Amino acid sequence: MPGYSLGIKELDDYLGSIREGTNLMMIGPPMSRKDELLDAILSHNLGVDDGVIIVSTREPGERVLEWFTEQGLDISAANIGIVDCVTKTLGMGAPDTARIKRASSPVDYRYWCEDQPVL
Repeated sequence: MPGYSLGIKELDDYLGSIREGTNLMMIGPPMSRKDELLDAILSHNLGVDDGVIIVSTREPGERVLEWFTEQGLDISAANIGIVDCVTKTLGMGAPDTARIKRASSPVDYRYWCEDQPVL
């Protein structure tokens, strides 16, 4: 069965390949460097033809996309979508964009998916 590498040798050795269609959730205590681990996984898989959807509960969608540029990564052709769960919660009136959809919480994501084309 086709799968994906996480790009981190120890995890790939332990888990093997990640099956297509798998959802990954990164959770951990504060200061555990989970953001760095997730960033490494995303960076490794940018060239994959399939899409990536990032649900952000701490940073506005624009800031998530800026991270890729700060890392020197070209995402112009990448299939990346951001579900921004911060902007509406803070009462900011930013509009949706082609890559960023705003939701009040991750629970609202399911409603967004019903009306949107797959990336």
